[in-house]
Amino acid sequence: MDKPAPPAPATQWYSTFTVGYSDSEDRVWIRLSSPEGDVRMWITRRFMSLILQKSFGLLSGGLSPEQAAAQHEQCVADLRANGSGVPSPEFDPGLQNKNLGLVATVHLNCQAGVMSWVFESAADSVGFRCDIASAHQVLEALFMRQQQSGWAIAAPWVLPSSHDLGKAAAGAPAQASAGATGQA
Repeated sequence: MDKPAPPAPATQWYSTFTVGYSDSEDRVWIRLSSPEGDVRMWITRRFMSLILQKSFGLLSGGLSPEQAAAQHEQCVADLRANGSGVPSPEFDPGLQNKNLGLVATVHLNCQAGVMSWVFESAADSVGFRCDIASAHQVLEALFMRQQQSGWAIAAPWVLPSSHDLGKAAAGAPAQASAGATGQA
């Protein structure tokens, strides 16, 4: 007889989101912080692409592509003008600091003006939530970090130019991104 699966760990929620890149790992790290402590986790290139695409899709809701792109541009204008602007705080050895490891699953949700990400590994479940404008800034920070890493993941908020559409119509190969359904 099989044993029942252990219950899923309760999600711990954090209030600050920081993102960086490790050359040696070729992975993006995300650090979530709260007054009680920090947690750091690793995101692969594939997960980064899915997080960007799916999160933007949820944030866009029923907006047209043009409206969704304009909303994103409006929300991130200050971030782009000033850079990230927020120095990354150092780990405090007196606080509870943990390493979630490689993220296995990301659950996304956008309801009532709040976007949430729940990151799960084999051992734990942690989350971050914020308002819509801040969620666009989180996506922009993730995008800027992956761009600096050289991953070249397409920004889901950038509309194809008429030149790109003309090439596709003329039979030139169009660039496509892999689609996925379900969880990121």
